Amino acid sequence: MLLDSCQVLDDVFPNKPSSVPPPTQIACWGDSLTFGKGGTPYPTVLANELPNYTVKNFGIDGQVSRAIVARQGGIPVTLSVEGNAFNGAGAIKVTKLSTQLLSTVANNLTMTLKGRVNEVPCTLTRTAKGGGEAQVESYTLTPAEASTVSVPADSVFISDDAVAYQSALQVLWLGRNDVPDFDGIVNLIDNCINYLPNPKFYLVLGILMSNQETKGTAGYKQISDFNALLQRRYGSNFVPMTPPTADELKAVGYTPTAQDQAQLAQDIFPAGVRSDYLHLNSLGYQIIARRIKDKLVAKNWYVQQAK
Repeated sequence: MLLDSCQVLDDVFPNKPSSVPPPTQIACWGDSLTFGKGGTPYPTVLANELPNYTVKNFGIDGQVSRAIVARQGGIPVTLSVEGNAFNGAGAIKVTKLSTQLLSTVANNLTMTLKGRVNEVPCTLTRTAKGGGEAQVESYTLTPAEASTVSVPADSVFISDDAVAYQSALQVLWLGRNDVPDFDGIVNLIDNCINYLPNPKFYLVLGILMSNQETKGTAGYKQISDFNALLQRRYGSNFVPMTPPTADELKAVGYTPTAQDQAQLAQDIFPAGVRSDYLHLNSLGYQIIARRIKDKLVAKNWYVQQAK
């Protein structure tokens, strides 16, 4: 269930001015829009725009919000393995996984994530075959060194990335692959924020419209309403995904065509800064990166001294 849309998050997670300096690490969590499908990823652009920051791209193409939040650390991940113990140095089959945190329908790539189970350093590996509804995914767990440590049912898997970047400034771009079902997404974002130490440094990006979600369509209204809820809830920590302004297009060196102008009037990102119906190209990702930088400046989170 969505939380009260009139409740601003500062009432739940106070984000008052702090004497603690902002982090110079930025962790960007998301799906293909964070991964950078179609162009140079916005985290790469952001790293170039912010030379005094370390920016990490944690985008996985095709992921839904729950998987992203599990990787970020916002929800615990538990697993069970065949034999209920490590078996030397080899991989053991994962028989149960609370959240398939490396899963995606977008590809069958083998993906890995390092972490710990019962204090044993190990690697969680996802493999997949087939496509669409016929896709079958499997997970295994491999210790860094030979081990016979017990792994009771529903043991907690702690991701190294979630721990290493817990204190980083977090950029959260979730929800696009959950369209049209936004139920529970706000709670998942709140879980991400809950995971952070105080004071909390984070930004929440709005849902990007596709080129089919123009003014007057049901999709446009649904996404607009959800973005309005995010704006109210996260206040100054929210970064809107409204169409680029004339100044933003000029800043990336792009002159809109007549088609672009028509799409801007429909309140969507135009074709000239997209790579397909949804994803952006390098110009589009530049616009996103600069919006994030501008927000950091506005919140006095822009650290200019050397690392």
